[in-house]
Amino acid sequence: MKSIFRKDAFVENDSISNYLGYFISSLVALFFIYLSLVQEAIVDATDGVYHFQHAKFAFKHPELFFRHWAKPMFTFLMAVPAQFGIKGVVYANIGLIFFSCILCFKAAKKLGFSFYFLAPLIVALGNSVSYVLLGGLTEPFFIFGFSLVIYLVVHSKLTWTMFVSGGLILVRPEAVVVVLGLLLIVRCWSFKSLAALAILPVVCSVLGNLIADYPLLYVLTGQPYGGYNVYGSGSWTHYIENWGRISTFSALAMFLIGTFFIMRKRKFSKAVLFLLFTGYGIILLHIFLWKFGMLGSAGLVRTLTTALPAISIVSVYSLNSSKTKYFYLIGLTVVLALSIEFLTKNNYPLPISRREVAAKKAAEKISDLKLLTDDNKVFYQFSTTAYYLNLDPFDEKKTNRLWSLNNAIPSQKMDSGDIIIWDNITGHREGKIDFNVINADQDLIKMDSVIVGDIQFYFFEKKTEMDRI
Repeated sequence: MKSIFRKDAFVENDSISNYLGYFISSLVALFFIYLSLVQEAIVDATDGVYHFQHAKFAFKHPELFFRHWAKPMFTFLMAVPAQFGIKGVVYANIGLIFFSCILCFKAAKKLGFSFYFLAPLIVALGNSVSYVLLGGLTEPFFIFGFSLVIYLVVHSKLTWTMFVSGGLILVRPEAVVVVLGLLLIVRCWSFKSLAALAILPVVCSVLGNLIADYPLLYVLTGQPYGGYNVYGSGSWTHYIENWGRISTFSALAMFLIGTFFIMRKRKFSKAVLFLLFTGYGIILLHIFLWKFGMLGSAGLVRTLTTALPAISIVSVYSLNSSKTKYFYLIGLTVVLALSIEFLTKNNYPLPISRREVAAKKAAEKISDLKLLTDDNKVFYQFSTTAYYLNLDPFDEKKTNRLWSLNNAIPSQKMDSGDIIIWDNITGHREGKIDFNVINADQDLIKMDSVIVGDIQFYFFEKKTEMDRI
């Protein structure tokens, strides 16, 4: 798409700026590689570990490739890296962020934004970006896919844009904002575009039906976020108040200023309007969901990292009116402002959490007590528990989640000798069983416990015939 923005500083400094874009993207990747090497503790001991487990065991249980919660495209991409452990997923995420940085600065360059080489800093510098990357979560894949969509939009490759957007539906729910932006703003209504959008979801649905026996339209009908929201709800200002945990306030200020300058022109391309629609759309979507406690929203600030590709490009436009003679001074000032704010708020490498310490100790104690045998089954909820016990969490003959039990009489669906590992992290919430219910079950024996600060793990065994004598 043709740019209608000022080009004097852009043209004069284009060659150096292009090299700077690659240089900054490479520095970002090297920085994250360093963090991955010094980060020994598990960063996300719940969703991150569970996503890793889906990818690791997908070859053994092919239906996992199509499980909606785990995000099929993510599981397909990470199935091989996951064989090398959680670090394999982390390094794959680093690659995704690196290419996202390049795609974003290339898109900003195509639009004629003078300081396009700064886009990688806004895409990558944020505590939540570090979190989702080191935690092995799905956001980096979405950031990459969204960056690719933006790049294709500004280059008017609309059929490919819709094809990639169809894949994003299988990565994260924020894809609905991207697809709406393409339909309403970019006007991708041709049969060819709509067919391209449908390809990957349809292929996934058909294969999921054939291989995993899921309903034929499960990609559309089987979204895993319905029903009662166990996480509650929050305030309208939650994400803004916590912006420093998502990205930098310098980036937020640039985004707002860039938006003002774009709107003041009253004439802008569909590509730029698409950036505004998706950037603000993703933010508003999560604000709305958390305010009203809808669709499983937990108010997690990391989810807003999915808007960073659009935010980064709009942000660099805030500098487009700068005088050419101050080009390098302004660029250096912004680099320092973004970098210093990020580094002063950087929480990584994270120390090992009490949750992980407790899960590790629980696994050690269970092994010492020889509670797990070839003949019994374990019911648990916290993913890191299975990780440290080296369990296959998808072998239903040996393991299952607490939610599979009767939440009024847990022992009812257990065989003699089976084990429950209850924790106060996820057992009462996602597992849907209160401790008092398990403790009061007359067919269960409390075997032992692990308590680390406020984190508690309890082990129960269903009575055998010998126990009842």
